[in-house]
Amino acid sequence: YYGRMMRDVEEKGQITSVPYDPQALVHTSWDLGLSDDTVIWFFQVVGQEIHLIDYIQNSGQPLAWYAGEVHKKGYAYGEHILPHDAEAKELQTNRSRTDTLRGLNLNVRVLRASGAERVLVADGINAVRTVLPRCWFDKVKCAKGIDALKAYRREWSEEKKTFHDRPVHDWASHPADSFRYLALGLDAVPKNG
Repeated sequence: YYGRMMRDVEEKGQITSVPYDPQALVHTSWDLGLSDDTVIWFFQVVGQEIHLIDYIQNSGQPLAWYAGEVHKKGYAYGEHILPHDAEAKELQTNRSRTDTLRGLNLNVRVLRASGAERVLVADGINAVRTVLPRCWFDKVKCAKGIDALKAYRREWSEEKKTFHDRPVHDWASHPADSFRYLALGLDAVPKNG
């Protein structure tokens, strides 16, 4: 989906050292995994540019662990963007992941589902393609995420000898999903000031 665009970003020198700017708020976008990876992109909006300054990817950890890692970074935060399913209540606790993260002192915003998940994915892929030319990636801190964006691809149908209109669910999908939430939620992030 993004391989050619990521090559363009790299050729333009936009994968480099991207330090934290203390004059700009840091926002995050999350893909929340249950039995698989949770991925968090850290970004700042500086003028028209989107600076990807940090990244977390892990699995098997509770939400409190991720919140702790976010707080340890010491950034001045705006908001933390979550996918629409973060509001689902868990049966045992009757609390959502949104409730839990708010209780851990994170200012979360949940993206609203816009119809079928397939439409949301297609809209998000288009949104990512729109914002990628404005992105600057920290080559060290965001290396795993950069590799995932380069590798994110459509599913192949051997029978039809063509691509499906859905992404492959593999190691690259969680970082790409988290980045998709960034692109979908970007317009509503608080401005600096």
